[in-house]
Amino acid sequence: MPIKDHMAAIAPLVERANAENRTVDAEDVKAAIREKCIRGAALAVLLSEFKDIAGEKGLGSANYSMAWSFAKQNPGVLDEIVACTTPEAAKATARKYEAAITAKLQLNLDADREAHEGVKEAAIAAIVKATGMDEEHVRSHLNTDRLVTKALDVAHNIVTGAIEGADKPGFDIKAAFKGVVDEFVRGRLAVLKEVDGLEDLSDDLRRKWKNHVLSTYRAEKLHPAWTHKLLANGEFSDKALEDALDAEGTASAAEKICSYMGSLNAHFIVLFGEEEWDDMGNDEREPVLNMVLLAILDKNKSIADKFLARREELWNARDVEFNMDEYIDKGHGRKIVEGLYAILVGVQGRKVGE
Repeated sequence: MPIKDHMAAIAPLVERANAENRTVDAEDVKAAIREKCIRGAALAVLLSEFKDIAGEKGLGSANYSMAWSFAKQNPGVLDEIVACTTPEAAKATARKYEAAITAKLQLNLDADREAHEGVKEAAIAAIVKATGMDEEHVRSHLNTDRLVTKALDVAHNIVTGAIEGADKPGFDIKAAFKGVVDEFVRGRLAVLKEVDGLEDLSDDLRRKWKNHVLSTYRAEKLHPAWTHKLLANGEFSDKALEDALDAEGTASAAEKICSYMGSLNAHFIVLFGEEEWDDMGNDEREPVLNMVLLAILDKNKSIADKFLARREELWNARDVEFNMDEYIDKGHGRKIVEGLYAILVGVQGRKVGE
C-alpha cells in the first residue's frame, strides 16, 4: 500500500486528535490502515470485473478512476465485496452489478468517441459555416490537438461523475462538450477575422496566413495585425535577412542571421512581455515567427531559394563556434536567439502555410 494511501487513511484521525488536543491512538491508526487496505482490495476486485466485462462486450478499456467513481456512486458495492469470505464470492458479488458496469463502460466509450471525433466535426462545421471556407480545406488544415486535449478533460469528468446527471437516461453528451468547442471556434474565428481585416496583403499571403491560423496549435498566440504593422514599417527587413544569406562564409552568415534573430526577439518581447516570451517553448515561438517569415517570403521570394541553397550549411552552423554575444542582447538570452535561429533555418525545409 503506497505511503500516500497510509497518510490518507490516518488523516481524519490526526485532524480529530488535533481538534481534541490529544495524540493519535496507535490502535486507531492500525485499524484505519487495515480498513484502507481491505477496501483497496475490494476496489481491485471491482476493477477486475470492469476489465472482464469490457473485454467480453467490446466496450473498450477500463481503468482505476472508472472503478473508483463507480464505487463512489454506488456506496454499498465495496461493503458487499468486503463482506465476502472467498475470492470467488467477491467476484460474483461484483458481477451482480454487471448492468450498471456495462452502462458505465458504454458512457466512457461514448465520451471518448465524442472527445476524439465529435468535437472535431463540430468545430469544422462551425468554422465552415462562419467563414464560407471549403469544408475539405478546413478539415485538412485544422489543428484540433488543443481542442481534443480539453475535450478529454470533459470526458473524464463525465465518466467520473463530476458532471451531474451524466449517468442518467437522456443525458445529452454532445451538449457537455459544447463549451470547449465554442471556445476553440471563437479563438480561430477571431484571428481569421483579423487576417481578413488587413489591407495591402497579397492574395497568396492572405491565404497562407489563414491556413497558418487553422493549422497552429494555439492560434491566439498569433497576432496578424501587429505583424502586418511592423512589416509595413520595415521593422522585419527582408533586406537584412537577404544580406545575411548572401554573406560569404558559413560563420559570417550564421552570425548575421543571429543578429537578425536578436532584432526579432526584441520585437516579440514587446508584444508578449519578457517573462511570457521567455517561458514559451520553440513549439510556441515557431508559429509566431512563421507569420513573419511567410510575409517576408511573400515580399522577397528569392530569400526562400537562398535558404534552400544554404540550408544544410546553415543548419550545421549551429555547431560552429563564433561570438554570438556581440549580436545578442544578453538580457534576452542566448537560448531564445539560438532557438529562433534553428526555427528560421529549419522551417525552410517545409512548406509553411500551404
